[in-house]
Amino acid sequence: MGSYIIRRLLIAIPSLVIVTILIAGLVRLQPGDVVMARLADSGHVTEKDIKVMQEKLGLHRSFPVQYVEWMGGVLRGDLGESLWSGRDVLETLVTRSRVSVQLAIMAMTVAIAAAIPLGILSAVKQNTWMDYAARMFSITGLSVPDFFLATMLLYVLSVWIGWLPAFGYIPPWEAPWSNFLAFIFPSLIVGYRFSAISARMTRSAMLEV
Repeated sequence: MGSYIIRRLLIAIPSLVIVTILIAGLVRLQPGDVVMARLADSGHVTEKDIKVMQEKLGLHRSFPVQYVEWMGGVLRGDLGESLWSGRDVLETLVTRSRVSVQLAIMAMTVAIAAAIPLGILSAVKQNTWMDYAARMFSITGLSVPDFFLATMLLYVLSVWIGWLPAFGYIPPWEAPWSNFLAFIFPSLIVGYRFSAISARMTRSAMLEV
């Protein structure tokens, strides 16, 4: 078992290196000039200003040198600074991850709360209208694209009825209820897909008992 884990880890290392090289290369190929974007508010930009900014961002070095320096920083826990905002990347990730973690927790709560009762009901009432309705719920959740459901719910709940805010984020420690209203809409969308999968699995498990 130990040798298998070591083998898998040794295989994963070159795979990660190749993936990071490809991502770094794609970032360099994307349209737009980050140097001009950073100097956009400076008014008149000279060639000297461009060279100074390139040296500040490390863009005057070749791609292999930039990659090795970046990878060395990653191994030390330093992800560097964002080329666009100038903020520390790790700090930005930590700040943004709060929103992602809260969304994941609420979405999983929605999924579990909907999937388990539906799966049990569908199995207990097999081949009845309740079973068909629960299966239709699951099939729809697996078939309809998330962006379509999000657009329809956004229009109905936010634009048409006006129950939920369309956009915006409020930290839970500032206004818990407003934070809940801002998150319940995306949580329903993300949780619906998970609940559709889990409901089918719950139904199958119940029928096999």
